[in-house]
Amino acid sequence: MSSSKDTHNELGYAEQKPKSKVLCGIEWTKKRIISTIAVLVVMLVAIILLVIFVAVPKIAQSSIDGSNLVLANSSITNPTTSSFQIASTGSVSGAGSLAATLNFPDPVTVSWTNRDSAAADLPLGTLALSSINVGSDGTGSVSLNTLFTITSSDNMAKFASHMMHNATFSWRLAGNAQAQAMGLTVNGLSINKVVTLSGFNGLQKVTVLGFDASHGDGDNVNTTVTTDIQNPSQITMEMGQLFFDFSLGTASGSMSAKNITIKQGSNKISMAGVLTPVNGTDINSKVRSLFANAVNNVVPVTVVGNKVITRSGSVAWLDSAFKTLSLNVPMNLTDIAQGSVTGAELSLGSAGINQVQETSFHLTGKGVATNAGFMDASLSFPTPVTVSWSNGGADLVLGTISLSQPIAVSGAYPKSGDVTVDTTFTITSADNMAAFSAAMINSDSFTWTLSGVAAADAYGLSFTNLGFTKQITMAGFSGLKNVAITAFDLPDSDPTNGLHITTTSAIGNPSQITMDMGDVSFNLFGQDMTPIGFLNAAGVTMTPGANSIAMTGAMKVANSTKLSYLMNTFLLSGNGLHTIIVGDHSSIAASWLNSALKQLTLQVTVPSPVLTGPIVSKIQIPTMAVAMNPSDPSGMSVALSAPQITALFALPYPFPVNVMSVQQTLNFIDIKTGVAFATLTTDMGPASADQNSHVLTTAVSGGSLKAISGQEAMFAGFLGALTFVDTAAVNITGSAVSIVGTDAGVAEIALPLTDILPLTGFQGFQDVTVTSTKVVGGDASGVKLEVGIILNNPSTLSLNTNVDVAMDLIVATPVGPLKVGSAIMPNMQIVPGPNVITASAVLAYGADALSQQVLRHIMSGFLAGATLPITIAGTAKSIVYTSLQQAFAKLSIPSKIVGPQNVLLIANSTLIPGSAAAQRPSMNIYRLQNPLNAPLTLASIKAQVTAVTPQGTIVLANIDYTLKKPVTIMPGSFAETEPVPLIQTPQQAGAAGALILGLISQGHFTFPVNTNTTLGAAIGSYPVLVDYQQNNVPVTVYH
Repeated sequence: MSSSKDTHNELGYAEQKPKSKVLCGIEWTKKRIISTIAVLVVMLVAIILLVIFVAVPKIAQSSIDGSNLVLANSSITNPTTSSFQIASTGSVSGAGSLAATLNFPDPVTVSWTNRDSAAADLPLGTLALSSINVGSDGTGSVSLNTLFTITSSDNMAKFASHMMHNATFSWRLAGNAQAQAMGLTVNGLSINKVVTLSGFNGLQKVTVLGFDASHGDGDNVNTTVTTDIQNPSQITMEMGQLFFDFSLGTASGSMSAKNITIKQGSNKISMAGVLTPVNGTDINSKVRSLFANAVNNVVPVTVVGNKVITRSGSVAWLDSAFKTLSLNVPMNLTDIAQGSVTGAELSLGSAGINQVQETSFHLTGKGVATNAGFMDASLSFPTPVTVSWSNGGADLVLGTISLSQPIAVSGAYPKSGDVTVDTTFTITSADNMAAFSAAMINSDSFTWTLSGVAAADAYGLSFTNLGFTKQITMAGFSGLKNVAITAFDLPDSDPTNGLHITTTSAIGNPSQITMDMGDVSFNLFGQDMTPIGFLNAAGVTMTPGANSIAMTGAMKVANSTKLSYLMNTFLLSGNGLHTIIVGDHSSIAASWLNSALKQLTLQVTVPSPVLTGPIVSKIQIPTMAVAMNPSDPSGMSVALSAPQITALFALPYPFPVNVMSVQQTLNFIDIKTGVAFATLTTDMGPASADQNSHVLTTAVSGGSLKAISGQEAMFAGFLGALTFVDTAAVNITGSAVSIVGTDAGVAEIALPLTDILPLTGFQGFQDVTVTSTKVVGGDASGVKLEVGIILNNPSTLSLNTNVDVAMDLIVATPVGPLKVGSAIMPNMQIVPGPNVITASAVLAYGADALSQQVLRHIMSGFLAGATLPITIAGTAKSIVYTSLQQAFAKLSIPSKIVGPQNVLLIANSTLIPGSAAAQRPSMNIYRLQNPLNAPLTLASIKAQVTAVTPQGTIVLANIDYTLKKPVTIMPGSFAETEPVPLIQTPQQAGAAGALILGLISQGHFTFPVNTNTTLGAAIGSYPVLVDYQQNNVPVTVYH
């Protein structure tokens, strides 16, 4: 390391020392800067200490000294010999610009200062001051509630006497203080403030409000005097029980008042005591003696304080001050009487208005007068009193009444008495009375102002020309809002007035007034003010509370739509018909009453009738036709018609009704599940109602029964049930819209329907009679038949499918049912009762032997004239309508095929004997008759021919021959076959020869034979085998 003063950095370069700055000609080295800062810090600390310990206390004390302290309202309570409680509110102002809190660690001394003649301050006591917060604006509030400790009872007595008699007084508050500001606490401060408050100023403003007297012992009179003492001071002071030396008129005595606290402003104080001696034998004479020195009814009264008993007992300083109180108070008896009249309140608990005329009515009433002052008295009214109505601030003069019966008031203060009014109200303005009467009827309350002159008699003294102005408020009729219909009927009608109305209404009158209104007529309106009729009430007298008013009238509405609304709402809603009843006129010829009645509007709900049963019931449909629509293969909407529908039609009122037409909308409801599955709608159609039997008759044409969406399966089930049952029922709900004519007008009423509709079913179409069976042809599809049947429909229902219905023909076999063909009922229509139907059928066999055998059996029996059982069975494809397929698939109708009767297939035959020599067999020519209604072609014959002889039945020959040329026999015609060779054994030939020769020898060339034949034939072009047995076939021997 180098020992030179130069220093080098790590890179070996020499570091240069920074140069010092020169400021204000001084070179500021580092050492000089540090020294200067240290000096400045010391100086700053010294300044701060000076401010804290010298400047701040001086500023705080200056702020206290310069401030103003004001106590605005104060109260002194619970005075005792050594203390009382004082509460005050006030303010501080001018307390500097520093926000601070002023505390008073010790009680401050209170002295009476600014005394007369510059007398020295008189110490009174001490009290604890609450902290005072002062803002930066130098203001703050003062709240004081503390104990004032009296240090000198004598001084306090002198001060209290001064406060009692002077307008103001001053207190000096002096003591220690402490201030908190800017986070600093400054002790050692003081407060010395003078506070000036208002005193009682001798309580010079005293008014005698009332006087009452009664007998005392001997010559004494017990007296109560009520005064109003005005306290001008800001101080409220609790006193206790006050005792006075009292002189009134010609007598003197002592009086006292209990529980007295002298408040700011008015103080009503009642003093009771005894005056003695007073001359006189009764109270009236004594009072007159007492007032003997009165001048113009003004009696001199002197009141001198005697003592005070506070709640803590006697307080010397307060007694001393109170004894200095002396009041001279004139008692003006006329003013007292006038005050009693003015302060009295009149009310009428009941009132009556009757004998109404244009210019007057009789007014009665019972009520009370209350708050009627201090003296037992009798009030009278020497002249009529004017009655005005207070209408929105304006008084409208109505008339005058004479209050001839005095009002006697007595009893405890304040006096009261009964009021009886029985007078004539003389109307001075009919217009004003009309306006008032309308308001009385429609308002909740009204106020009358009675004004005039009154007189009072008390203690035998009379006071006249007393002003009398009283307001009497009574409850109005409130628009008679509480109206309830207790009875209502529409017993009959006439074309002129309409439906007659009889009703009884319960009308609640909230007023205490009973009013005679005479016979009153009303106009009746709907809620939209459509005129609908009138009502009359005879001899209406509205009494307080509930009134039962009977009314009669009529209802007639020109507008059919309006009448329809009213009748539907009234009859069917169950909520009643809301009407408006407006007063029209009274039988009393008083314009003001009639004008008022026109302002009466009643909102009245006529209750809907309580229906003991449905208006429309017991619906009967003797016959009903259902027609399917081919364009709707679903079959879920069918046409419905009924030539007659009857029902009981019973309105709850007996007035005549002419039902003109009806339109129905009904829901069909499943009885088991309660589910609606179809809707029946009909067009408006003619109807009638028998007024005596109450039977409604109508018809349905063009109705529609439609399945409800989602309930198609139930609809199909309903139709299926009707197909098979004998009787059925369905619940129906909905409405029947009826056009009815009444004397009130024409109305459209939507009557609700709820009923059970009985129906008869088709019973599976089991009652079928075949009247004819004709074979009418044959082709590749089979043998064609035309079958005449009578289907007896036991139901009252008709069914028109409007389509062909295909059914299977079923024959019972040992192995089960076998389909042998089909039948078609063209455009199937079923009406109640017998239905003549011509059905077409086709019989055919299949490739199996059984079906061939069955058809052979059927055709053989048919040609033999037999009756063959057969079943007509439905299938899911029997009908195109989805709604009927389920029902038709279950049909199984027993039937039969009946062959032609009394028609033989073989008419006769010709036998050509054979020749053995010529090796020619015997031949037979058949003459055949066709019993069918189709061509019958014979192609082959297999037969066995027998004859009956005395020796028994013998076989004559057999035949098994195919015709060289088939023979076609037209319907109902005959044809012969070519000679058919007989096949005979020698024995058969011998027997046949012997038989024939024997017959010939007897001259008989014709003899009967029996034949058992199987024919190979074709009906039309359809080939069939027919087994045919015929006896007694005539055979003629060719010769």
